[in-house]
Amino acid sequence: MDVGPLEGNIVVPNNVKYVCKQSFKSYVDHDIDSITFQKGILEIADNSFEYCKVKTITLPDGVQSIGNSAFKRCYELESITIPRSAVNIGYDILEYDYKYIDGEYMKESATIYCYKNSTAHEYAINNGIPFVLLEDDEPTLPITLNTKDNEIASQKFTMTVDGGSKTESENASVAIPEMADGKHVLKFESEHFVAREYEVTVKGGEIIDLPEIKLNLVGDINGDGEIKATDLLLDKSHIKGVGVLTGYELKCADVDGNGKVNAADLLKMKAHMKGVSSIWG
Repeated sequence: MDVGPLEGNIVVPNNVKYVCKQSFKSYVDHDIDSITFQKGILEIADNSFEYCKVKTITLPDGVQSIGNSAFKRCYELESITIPRSAVNIGYDILEYDYKYIDGEYMKESATIYCYKNSTAHEYAINNGIPFVLLEDDEPTLPITLNTKDNEIASQKFTMTVDGGSKTESENASVAIPEMADGKHVLKFESEHFVAREYEVTVKGGEIIDLPEIKLNLVGDINGDGEIKATDLLLDKSHIKGVGVLTGYELKCADVDGNGKVNAADLLKMKAHMKGVSSIWG
């Protein structure tokens, strides 16, 4: 990513989807008060801000991944805002130090501004990092469309509650509708992806067993974000009865959607991988 000349308060436009490794490293001598990303950013790579001389960083709803040591050696960083949608956070993302205070060593680092029970909140607690909880405008569920194709990953999806009301979203999260206490089934669908259902329990108006919601591409049996030889092998093994697919993996292998996994699905996957024809039409 070409970040250009930086100083003062920087706003990164919404056409930036990824921040690559060490993108900001050459700006060690620049005085940057803040860096704010507009919606659109999906991933912050490993070591991407290393040595950057910045005081505050704000990540928007929609960012999904923060790489290892992303903000290490940012010695002037005071705070970073991380949204609920950031469900993948690497190790040692912040620079920290220990100070001896009142007879014990205390960890000092930038403060994480985050939402209650989010991945960032859990990360801060588990790593002894100071945090401030933000108030949700409305409760949301983070969604991962599991693909390495950036355009597909940012497309819209729908959530259906108990086979009734539907909610559409174009972000990496969806607003949680009001639900009565008890068990509910949430179904998530998106074009090119295999629909998935999750049973959740609501108590006191809140989901108490919040699942990690992830949809795989049609044909992506092992869920690595691509359709490749590994998926073909899994499909072949199932057809031969050597390794039986069940549950969501079985649904991912049913490429033509007829409720069966057979040679026809295998042929479609091969054609897709060779670029002869797309599974998605």
